[in-house]
Amino acid sequence: MIDLFGIGNALVDFESEVTETFLNDHSLEKGQMYLKDEAEIGFIRDKLASDLKMSSGGSAANTIYGASGFGLSCAYCGRVQDDEAGGFFVREMKEAGIHLDDVRIESSQSKSTGNCLVLVTDDAQRTMCTNLGISSELSVEDLNLNYLKSSGYLYVEGYLAASETGSQAAQRAIGVAEEHGVPVALTLSDVSMVNFFRSDIEKFCASQVDTIFCNEEEALCWAGTDRLEIAFKTLKEIGKKVHVTVGSKGSLVCGPDAKPKEVKGFETEVNDTNGAGDMYAAAALSMITKGFTLVEAARFGNYAAAQIVRQYGARLSSVGAYQTIKNQFAKGS
Repeated sequence: MIDLFGIGNALVDFESEVTETFLNDHSLEKGQMYLKDEAEIGFIRDKLASDLKMSSGGSAANTIYGASGFGLSCAYCGRVQDDEAGGFFVREMKEAGIHLDDVRIESSQSKSTGNCLVLVTDDAQRTMCTNLGISSELSVEDLNLNYLKSSGYLYVEGYLAASETGSQAAQRAIGVAEEHGVPVALTLSDVSMVNFFRSDIEKFCASQVDTIFCNEEEALCWAGTDRLEIAFKTLKEIGKKVHVTVGSKGSLVCGPDAKPKEVKGFETEVNDTNGAGDMYAAAALSMITKGFTLVEAARFGNYAAAQIVRQYGARLSSVGAYQTIKNQFAKGS
């Protein structure tokens, strides 16, 4: 049995440190995500002075990778091209022990493997320029329904709303999961998705999903308010349980019949916030699937997120590093 089945845009991240002046020169608002074509990303990359750090990425892929490191049996559905970046993505995921029967490797040369240019400023904020590439063609046909039907949880990233076929695949996966009693966890992914693709994300929640993951900015934007208590009421209309991360302060969690409860964060040095939400979800789901409470899951999520922001990049250096974090948390809790 698969503990966690994830579906998302399979991307390879290229990360670089930049100044705020660099962002302004390229009309990029700090902390936002932009969809760009290959030519636009190529133009920005040519202007970067530093070498680019390469790592497999994609929101759901990062969470599935982390959850596997924390001990869950995981599967992932996505689409890559038969190119250098696609091979890199598949190799990293397989080395983590993740089932990749649902990763389609295209041999046509129409589009490259999706990639994300992650620009990190000295205040640890990340600005992302994403080219979905071949991942934009992820479709219903890519789903392995046998894996999905027997999974403990389905995890869906909101970024899929940016692609018509990806949105259809997400809706189909959620529908099948609900038919077979598989709880669904959804991340809103980014405030830009809430702003520009809300109607598609709402289709993911045609019937209430089990768990919503988002950060404070996404929650407030979704509810059109500046008050988190109001945002929680709105989010609970689409999710039975809600996790809202609030940066260094930790997170707030809420079950079906309870008021939001604050779960304190952990002090840490912050160098790069890229991947913090993905790591939180990985850690929280690794607890939830094993029967721990929402608060216990949130506490481990806060701890794990505090470790990832200390380094550059959305993933730890190895699968074993996730187990080390889990062991450290267990000893200290």
